[in-house]
Amino acid sequence: DTEGASQNSTQVLDKSLSPEDRAQLVRDELESVTWDKIGVGADLKSAIINAAAKTTTDHLCPKKRARRRLSVLDRTDLMVNKITSTISDLNDLWDKVDMDEDRRLTRVNQAYGHVERLLSEMVSSELAMVTAVHEQISEFTGKVTDMRRELGMKSFNMNAHPAGSIALWKALEADVKILKEQRGTLIEEQKKVIDRFAHLTSRLGSDLSNETAASLPDTSVLAPRAAIDELRERNRRMEKILAERLETIIQGQREMNEWIGRMKCDYDEEVAAVLEVDPRAPESALTADLMEHLEENRLKIGSAYTEWVNYRDSEYKECIVRLHELWEMCCVGEEERRLPAQFDPSLNDSVEEARSEVERLERIYERRRDVYEKIGAWRTHWMEKMQFESSENSMDKYTNRGGSLDQRIKYENRLNKQLLPHAEQAVAEAYSAFLKEHPGERVHIDGMEPLAYISHVVNTHDIEKEMEREQKAQARKAQLLQETKWGTTPNKPNLGRRPLVPTTSSTRLAPLPKIARLTANSGGEEAAAGANFTFDQSAISSISPKKNADRIFPKTSSPKGSRVTVPPGTRFASPARGTPSCISKTPKRPLVPANKK
Repeated sequence: DTEGASQNSTQVLDKSLSPEDRAQLVRDELESVTWDKIGVGADLKSAIINAAAKTTTDHLCPKKRARRRLSVLDRTDLMVNKITSTISDLNDLWDKVDMDEDRRLTRVNQAYGHVERLLSEMVSSELAMVTAVHEQISEFTGKVTDMRRELGMKSFNMNAHPAGSIALWKALEADVKILKEQRGTLIEEQKKVIDRFAHLTSRLGSDLSNETAASLPDTSVLAPRAAIDELRERNRRMEKILAERLETIIQGQREMNEWIGRMKCDYDEEVAAVLEVDPRAPESALTADLMEHLEENRLKIGSAYTEWVNYRDSEYKECIVRLHELWEMCCVGEEERRLPAQFDPSLNDSVEEARSEVERLERIYERRRDVYEKIGAWRTHWMEKMQFESSENSMDKYTNRGGSLDQRIKYENRLNKQLLPHAEQAVAEAYSAFLKEHPGERVHIDGMEPLAYISHVVNTHDIEKEMEREQKAQARKAQLLQETKWGTTPNKPNLGRRPLVPTTSSTRLAPLPKIARLTANSGGEEAAAGANFTFDQSAISSISPKKNADRIFPKTSSPKGSRVTVPPGTRFASPARGTPSCISKTPKRPLVPANKK
């Protein structure tokens, strides 16, 4: 009434505002009132304002008002009422004893003194709390600002909470905790990167003093992300160099140990210093000087190893040449020839093994010389026989160049009738003499004794020849059947052309088609079958000659007296045209064998 209504009084009635905002408007309105004019002190003013704001909120929020708890003001009123009732009860008690006023005042002052001290202690304690909150807010604000700057984050929003409030203190405290965890994680990663850099530089032999050490960030201070990323990149490059050196040293040591082990030689102190290095040990330093010493010693030992390999290879080749001679002389089978033809440096005792094998075979050959020489003579004649047989099917077998045909035929007959049997007899005599001289020893060739071996070779050859003759006979029979049925087979395949079929040819030399004869009792079905007659196996048998005297084909390999002559005027069908090889019908005189003529 004294001040009059203001703008806030009208806004309190605005329902669009929240209850808290409308209560704040009531608080602001009452704060602007001049309370001194109506004789209201500060304590009463504060109580009235708080009560008005609370009443406004409770009125606008009925649910909250129903669940509300006792506020500070309620507790204050209860405490004041309690003190007043207590003093009243005390006065009643004092009245019963008719206590004078001075004694009563003394007791009341003593009680008020206790209450006053308690309230004073409460105020001091709360003041200390407020001071501590404000100090921690100031401290947390500085820490949050610094850590957010280190982490590259935005500044903390101080306007989200009232200045100096407990809510601000709690928010700053929580942010400090989160930032410390993030910063600790980054510091730990940074420390690992720096330690890895120091380890790599130590293993590679790099100098950490001067610029390199000065460029490393402190592990207690969070370095810029760009510096840590650059340090990581340097670590990757050094790790690549370390891996290359590690692989080179391991490979070099393996090769040198392998070469030295094969040569079975000693090495000097420089080589020993290189070979004793454990490249996989974390404390071993793979410096550039070590790599140079490794390469120098590897080249030196490699050169010596190359000379050793060349020398051993020449020795091995000499042994192998002699060994092949002894294998042939001693009739050693292929499965028993175990040594490789080429020198293998990985086999340490290959040369010694070849030498011992040569010595063993030489002793065996000297003891069995007569038997092996006779077997070698028989095998030589047998190879000559194989050469003659391989030339039987050649075009120039009977070519008489310089009169050599008769000599070849005579030598072949002599080889089959004299040389091979005599050589086999010589083997038998030599082996019999060997058995008498060495009763407990046997000579084996491919697991068989000499005579059994010769019989096995001859029998196997005869079986193969018989199989070859049968195959040729079957091939000739199949070819004759093919030519008789379909005509001669062209030399080249008929690519893209229609295959030959037994149809009537348009040439004059082609034979007339055969028509099946029909009996008097044949019906319509048999006539139809005769009309569709094909040139099959029965047709071949019906036109083939039955006796040797009726054979009309010339046979150059037949004896002279059994040849068949063909009278003049008889024509042959041309086999090159794809027609059957038979004689075309002609009214000439019949054929008569020459010996009956």
